[in-house]
Amino acid sequence: MLHRYLGWQKAISGAWSPSGLDTQPPQSTDCDLHVDRTSAAAKASSTPYGQANQMIPDTQILQSWGDIIYFGFWCLIALYTRPFKNHPINSPRPRWSGWSHIETVFVFGDSYSSTEFDLKGAQPNPANPLGNPPYPGSTSSNGPNWVDFITTTWNESYIRTYNLAVGGATVDSDLVPPFLPFIPSMKQQIEDRYLPIYGSPSKWNPNTTLFAIWIGINDVGNSFANKNPTLNPEIFKVYSKLVDKLYVSGARKFLFLNVPPLELTPRTVAQGPDAQATEKADIADFNYRLDKLTQNLTSTYSDAHAMQFDAYKLFSKIQENPTAVAETMGYKNVTDWCWHYENGTPKWDTFHPRCGVAVNEYLWLNNLHPTYPIHNATAHSIAVQLARS
Repeated sequence: MLHRYLGWQKAISGAWSPSGLDTQPPQSTDCDLHVDRTSAAAKASSTPYGQANQMIPDTQILQSWGDIIYFGFWCLIALYTRPFKNHPINSPRPRWSGWSHIETVFVFGDSYSSTEFDLKGAQPNPANPLGNPPYPGSTSSNGPNWVDFITTTWNESYIRTYNLAVGGATVDSDLVPPFLPFIPSMKQQIEDRYLPIYGSPSKWNPNTTLFAIWIGINDVGNSFANKNPTLNPEIFKVYSKLVDKLYVSGARKFLFLNVPPLELTPRTVAQGPDAQATEKADIADFNYRLDKLTQNLTSTYSDAHAMQFDAYKLFSKIQENPTAVAETMGYKNVTDWCWHYENGTPKWDTFHPRCGVAVNEYLWLNNLHPTYPIHNATAHSIAVQLARS
């Protein structure tokens, strides 16, 4: 899976007609030159061709030039005092220089992103651009996940990826508790891990660093399970503040992934149509708020660049027709899972007779987590979007 990476060791309009030296400034801020239509200079300009040599009194010429100088003075005043309505105070927004210019990626999230990176272990390096564990790490996909693929397969340059995502994480454990109390939330990933260790641009270049966040799967799932699906406003207050902290630390380029269609997971399908409808509505609200967060980020910070990837759309498309995407054409079962595979298998393509098809031909490894082909499709689609942005 490192084959591609190894190849990269590399004015108020209107005329003002002065009548002598008035004591009031012109009311127009239009700095096109206007002179008195009755002035000698104007009359000379409209003199018929055969009368062009008529003499113009010096006093009239002086009056005309006086008008011009006077108007020019007030024009300069207007230019320096007119409001700059369309120019933000912050520095101008930098252009997205392209996916090929990204050198560093920080990832925050849950089991859909985690590779179990150890902060105290080897850091990202040419031999392993994700640092540790050995590629592809410990994932929920029975193979590489989207973070692995985007770092080593769909990259366009050598990328160092610091994956701080942890399986089971929610945005804030105080709002939506994880299934185990010691699992660090996204809040803890940023405040307790990223900021103390990596939160200085001296360790990375803001212009070539991407901050990717895929969170919300457990927020939706756990709040739904706890019959409290109305926490989204509070969740996004925390989410927004955490993004602000990333920005203050130097982050300028952001990628947000929305929540996929969890109502189609075997876990929710087993609970019936009512449960599916409830969870679908909660996801729609969560993703709507994420869209607003993305928009607000760039309107608040003029030098920030934010993108959102529609994981909900891609996952829905693949579940409806896996052959519509090259990376998932091998799926033969997109609705069920086999208990012989649910905790992972020795090989990415292990086959157990009681399961009917190989593990990588199932979309679902267990009742919540998808196998690696859809992660590959996700990474590929993200890379295409980043290259086009």
